Amino acid sequence: AGSPADYLEIFKAPTRELVRVRAALPALPLAYHAEGLWLVDPAMRSATPWRQAVETIARHAEAIGAGWANHECAGKQLGGYSFGTYLPPLLTDAAAKAVAANAAWAQEGLDERFARKGRPDAVPLLLLELPPLTYFGFGDLPVSEFFAQIVERAPCGLVLDIGHLWTHWRYRERRRFRSPEAFTAEFLARFPLNRVVQIHLAGLGVHEKDESLNRLSYWIDRHDAPVPGVLFDLLRQVLGHPGLTALKGIALEVDTKKNTVEVDLSKL
Repeated sequence: AGSPADYLEIFKAPTRELVRVRAALPALPLAYHAEGLWLVDPAMRSATPWRQAVETIARHAEAIGAGWANHECAGKQLGGYSFGTYLPPLLTDAAAKAVAANAAWAQEGLDERFARKGRPDAVPLLLLELPPLTYFGFGDLPVSEFFAQIVERAPCGLVLDIGHLWTHWRYRERRRFRSPEAFTAEFLARFPLNRVVQIHLAGLGVHEKDESLNRLSYWIDRHDAPVPGVLFDLLRQVLGHPGLTALKGIALEVDTKKNTVEVDLSKL
């Protein structure tokens, strides 16, 4: 649509490349999307080199001058195994407590690193992103209550991903709610919107055998796919909620898009 970007969110990359991006865009605000800190693992501090991961986040955020560091509230490694996709957390009280503790430790690590460098004013805020459900989800808590419990215990912000929200309806709540809009209304009534700093919007992928693009043919959040109308409807529903008081930006996720992707801004 020719609309200029007000900021860019940069995904994890070698530090030298982040420095190059910062030099090429000296006036544009940059945010940072981290990876490698598996906050949903109860054994994070003993099973993974989490301090090194926090150090990497700090170094990368500093390289681009990021005010926040976003990380999926999900994992690609669990129980000694590595997976090629994000695993959602167990939606339980115990898991929420573990994630909150890990997030608090990570933020303390960022605080300490920037304090050592004499730059306490430059500490990025850790943001936890609503994860996608990749075909399944387990636990007895609504995802909104899961995050409400996290923010009661951890000084973190949140990222509300609209496509990820849709997957929670698609794979976990469709039997209870006839439409994603009805599910979203209940979700917004309980989710801690006052902690949402950023919103993500990406496309939805369809099953390889179904290209009809009806609502139920959508399967997963996909950055190389068009943004369907249903996600614009949900985005409008989220933006209209009075509890959304700390929002700083909306990011269109396009990191794997190779061709022009249809985005109808008139629907906002």
